[in-house]
Amino acid sequence: MRVDVGGIRIKRAGHFVLVRLSVQPMPGKLADERLLLVVFQDEPKADQAAAAGDEQARTDEQLVRQLEYELKTSREDLQSTIEELESSNEELKASNEEVMSMNEELQSTNEELETSREELQSLNEELSTVNSQLRDKVDELEDSNDDMTNLLSSVDNATLFLGVDRTIQRFTPSATRLFNLIATDVGRPIDHITARFEDPELKRDIERVLQDLTPCEREVSRDDEQWFLRRITPYRTGDNRISGVVLSLTDISVLKRTELELRDLTAHLEQRMSENGAQLQHERNFIDAILNTVGALILVIDTEERVVRFNTACNTMTGYDFAEFQGSPNWQNLIPADEQDGVRRVNNRLRSGEDHIQHENHWIQRDGTPRLISWCNSVLRDEAGQVQYIIGTGTDITEQRRAEYRARETLEEASRLQRLQTANELATLLAHELNQPLAAIATYAEAGLQLLGQTPLAQDKLTRNLEQISQQSLRAGEAIRHMRAFVGRGRLDPVPMDLNAVARSTRTMMSPKARTRGIDIVLDLDGMLPPVMGVDVHIEQVLLNLLRNAIDAIRDAGMTSGSITVTTRRVENMAQVSVIDSGPGIDAAMADKVFEPFSSRKEYGLGVGLRISRSLIEAHGGRLWVEPHSPGGIFHFVLPFAP
Repeated sequence: MRVDVGGIRIKRAGHFVLVRLSVQPMPGKLADERLLLVVFQDEPKADQAAAAGDEQARTDEQLVRQLEYELKTSREDLQSTIEELESSNEELKASNEEVMSMNEELQSTNEELETSREELQSLNEELSTVNSQLRDKVDELEDSNDDMTNLLSSVDNATLFLGVDRTIQRFTPSATRLFNLIATDVGRPIDHITARFEDPELKRDIERVLQDLTPCEREVSRDDEQWFLRRITPYRTGDNRISGVVLSLTDISVLKRTELELRDLTAHLEQRMSENGAQLQHERNFIDAILNTVGALILVIDTEERVVRFNTACNTMTGYDFAEFQGSPNWQNLIPADEQDGVRRVNNRLRSGEDHIQHENHWIQRDGTPRLISWCNSVLRDEAGQVQYIIGTGTDITEQRRAEYRARETLEEASRLQRLQTANELATLLAHELNQPLAAIATYAEAGLQLLGQTPLAQDKLTRNLEQISQQSLRAGEAIRHMRAFVGRGRLDPVPMDLNAVARSTRTMMSPKARTRGIDIVLDLDGMLPPVMGVDVHIEQVLLNLLRNAIDAIRDAGMTSGSITVTTRRVENMAQVSVIDSGPGIDAAMADKVFEPFSSRKEYGLGVGLRISRSLIEAHGGRLWVEPHSPGGIFHFVLPFAP
């Protein structure tokens, strides 16, 4: 584009002249070369100047019109800018109102945090009281353990406690006379243990009791010389859960021989009744003498349920003279009203053709005390095969059932005390853990107040501060929620549960203690692990105990750092959890003793944590054991999958 400028005065030859300056671009030889041609030309004379003036006037007029158009456009842009400014002012007012609202919410949040701090202080005071009560309960627990051990040792019946997977959980010393058992057989399936008596139906009866929840009784023999009443009943916990079966064997050799002799003598007596009445009475007296020497209850009734025979044990146990019931069905008044129909159904089954039936019912003593009797019923038939008499032999199992109930209560109480001890320790860690989110909340809140006083308002920074306050509040609340859930939950029925979720929750509670000792807790979980059947608070308690023991082992070894790995895997038909630490480990000699009661070497340890943990896992149908390894301790436990 060419540019011309006229009326320029320059000095030439000692005087000034008017010239016109012209500038226009010139093409260069190179593509990026830019050249300008500058020409100086003398102004024309007056006539030429007039013509040039007209041309200049026309150019100025065009320039004025161009300027007027640009001015109009500028005014329109200015008006649009003013309107946008007014809209921005309105939005700024709304933002200020929102900031004031957020400030009020922030103050409300601070008040809620202060309330939470007071609740935490109250919780610490309550836990201190619980700790004092815990020490008192520990003494009671020791006495209860001694009582239970002595009670099981004094029981003459062979009794085995089996889990739902038929593994041996516990057995009385008398059981070693009938099974090839040693102490290390606990946890092994009953199928792996050889018995010293013949019982081909044992496995089938155990399965039937687990499915039908109906007690099963059967007579078994040992070389046809010694007889036992084998009884299988469901193992019910205090909250009416089925966690296995109880297998008991009562020596009824004397009773069996007496029963056989009674049958032979009765048949012989009836044969000779018509021949010699005196001899018959003598033999009756002889039979009565035999019956009266037997400690078990013996009751013979006819098809009309009238008493025909009884022994002295019936009088001794009830406090009544059974001669009052001779020839009468009034003996049934000894049975509680709600159980009489069940007894009648048993008698009807015997009259209908069944030869042997076992059942249980209560008898009320003269002083009103109920006694639980286990009955083995059989029938005596005539030559035509018709039922003449029903013979019932009963064993008082009241004390045996009480012992089983006390054993279940002791396990539940031990579990609760162990959980309270763990909660007491976690309370201190929780208070320390809450200090960080509370301090962070206070810092972000103070920064937010300072941002509110700044102009212009840094809304992005204020939003980030509020988000941080929210995250820290959730973190503090989550820590309190975990503690309340762990302490507050009691005995529950087993349900399908996520074992990986329990592992994550346990790590959350133990992380503060581990961090203070420079220990990392690592989770290596099988994401495809199916649900297991159990009570989450009990499994959580076992994991807490194993993690705490691992942390203490690393600390007691003088290590300044370490690691603990928790893994979940599918092993055969069970879910396996392993806790592996970097501590000094456990040798084979120590591995045999870690589950013994009161074997802890900790200054404040009770010495029952691992024993209670093993009992909890076994109650779930699983198994807990230690793998001898050095360095590094390794504990495993397995649980059955949910059906």
